[in-house]
Amino acid sequence: MVDIHCHILPGLDDGPGDMDTSMRMLENAVRCGTKAIIATPHYYRGYFENGFEEVLRNLDTLRGAAAESGIDIELYPGQEVFLDGRTVEMYKRGDIKGLNMSRYLLVEMPMHEYSDSFLDMVYELRLLGAVPVIAHPERYDYIINDVNKLNPFIDEGCLFQINAGSIEGIFGKTVQKASKVLIENGLCNFVASDAHTNGRRNTGLQEALEIAENISRTAAEIANGNSELLLRDGKIKANARISVKKSFFSFLKQV
Repeated sequence: MVDIHCHILPGLDDGPGDMDTSMRMLENAVRCGTKAIIATPHYYRGYFENGFEEVLRNLDTLRGAAAESGIDIELYPGQEVFLDGRTVEMYKRGDIKGLNMSRYLLVEMPMHEYSDSFLDMVYELRLLGAVPVIAHPERYDYIINDVNKLNPFIDEGCLFQINAGSIEGIFGKTVQKASKVLIENGLCNFVASDAHTNGRRNTGLQEALEIAENISRTAAEIANGNSELLLRDGKIKANARISVKKSFFSFLKQV
C-alpha cells in the first residue's frame, strides 16, 4: 500500500512534534502493510508555509533516521496545498509541486465555506498541466450538504482522496456516511491516512480499505492501483459525473 497523504515530517506543521513520534508513526505504517508514504506537510499561507525545497531537506533527515532505526519504508516528497488567491503563482514559482513531483497536486479547501474561486484556481492549475487531487472532500460541509457540488470539479479532471479515518468513523457518523456515498459513486480515487500522530489519526490504512471494499467490491483495488500510478506519474482514469438525490442530504443532517 502507498499512503499519498501523511503529515509525517516532524516539527513542520500540526503533525508530529518530534522525530520520536515520526518514528512511531512509520513503525505503525509498516505493521499495517504500508510500503511507501508521501510526506505532505501543509502549505497554508500565513500558517504553515513549507516550500518544496524545505520539504526535501526535512525528508532527507527523516529517511536517514528511518534507515538508522531499521524501518523499511520508502518516503517521497509532497505537500498539502490550501487553495487561495496565490496558489497558481506559487505553483508557477515552484514553491509548491505535485506529489513526488508528479502532475498530481494535493489540494485542500476550507471546511465550512465554499467559493466559486476554488473552481477558477483548479481551471488555471489544469492549464499548467497539474491534476488537482482534492483532499478529504467528505469532510467539507458544502459537500456533505450536496455531493453534486463535486461535478464541476469532476468536469475539470479533479481526483478525490478520502481519509481512512473518515471511512472508519473517527470524524463522526455524518462524515462516515458522506465517505460511503463517495465510494458508492466511484469518487474514491485514493484512500490515505492524513495521519498527524500515532494516536487517533494514525498511519493505518488496512481497516479503511477493507471497509471500502465491503461498500464497493473494487474500491480498494482501484485506490491502491491509483496510488501506485501516482508515484510514477502514470495516467489515472478520470471520474464520471454523479447524481445523488437531495433526500440523502436531509438524512445526513439528522444523524
